[in-house]
Amino acid sequence: MTSISEAWRRAADAAAAVHQIRNRLQSIIIEAALLKRTSAAGDPAALARIGSLAQDGAGYLELFGELIPRPDIDGVASLKDANDVLAATDVHTEEELARYSVRCRSEALEELLRTLLTLGIPFRGFRAKRITIGPSVGDRVEIILELNPDVSIASYSTVTPWMRAQQMARDIGGSLELHSGEPPVVKLHLPKG
Repeated sequence: MTSISEAWRRAADAAAAVHQIRNRLQSIIIEAALLKRTSAAGDPAALARIGSLAQDGAGYLELFGELIPRPDIDGVASLKDANDVLAATDVHTEEELARYSVRCRSEALEELLRTLLTLGIPFRGFRAKRITIGPSVGDRVEIILELNPDVSIASYSTVTPWMRAQQMARDIGGSLELHSGEPPVVKLHLPKG
C-alpha cells in the first residue's frame, strides 16, 4: 500500500509535468492562431489544418485537470507536528510556530516541508536557516523561511523539486514564492486550520 506522502509526491510530480506540457500546448495554440491570422490569403486547406490544430489543442487542455488523481489530504495539522522535519534539516524554529495550524493532514504538511527543505530550496541554491510566522492575512498563515546561499544541486529532471513543492502548496490551497533580498526568503502561504 502506498503512503499518502508517496501518493502525493507522485501526484505533485505529475501535476508539475502536466503544467509544463500545458504551457507548451498553449504556446502552440497561440502560434497556430497567429499563423492563421497572418496567412488569411493563403491556401484554404492549410488554413483549415491550422484551425483544426488549434481546436484539438484547446480540447486537450480541458483534459489535463482530470488526468491527475489527488490524494486525500483533508484535515488539520499543527505546525508543531512538523518539528521532526524541521529538526532533521537544522532549521531554527520560533516558539510561536506551535500556535498555528493549517488545513491539511499532518502527513501532507510534513511531506511539503520535507520536499521544500531538502529538495526545493537546495535546488534554487539556498538552504533554510530559520522559520518564522509572518502576518496573518484573512484565512491564511504566512510561513517565512529565511535562507542562506548554498551550493546548488544539479538536476536533469524536467520536473524540478521546486515545481513539486509549488504544486504541493497549491494542492493544499496555498502558494509558495521565493523572494530576493537580505536575507532572501521563501514565503509559504497556507490556509489556516
